[in-house]
Amino acid sequence: MHVGAVVGLQRTLSYLLFNLVFAPAYVLCGEGALQGTTGRTSLERFADALFFSVLTSTTMGYGHQSLMGWAVNVVMSVDGMAGLLVFALATRPFHR
Repeated sequence: MHVGAVVGLQRTLSYLLFNLVFAPAYVLCGEGALQGTTGRTSLERFADALFFSVLTSTTMGYGHQSLMGWAVNVVMSVDGMAGLLVFALATRPFHR
């Protein structure tokens, strides 16, 4: 396997793990913390939270989802700042 492919796979897995850390934090904020989600089961609520974490860490925007409550706003703020840091570190090798 080419070294570039290994590095790319490693970064992709790191990004997935990064979002898998924040998704449970959103779920723990309570059922009404993420407004505009449709998940009814625990797995569906986790999927909604994972989707929200991906959108937050990439700064893409939420569209139909919004936050309700202090705790979830704190989680989102840390998620967003950490996402920017992760992207800065991931692209650092290209800026030589």
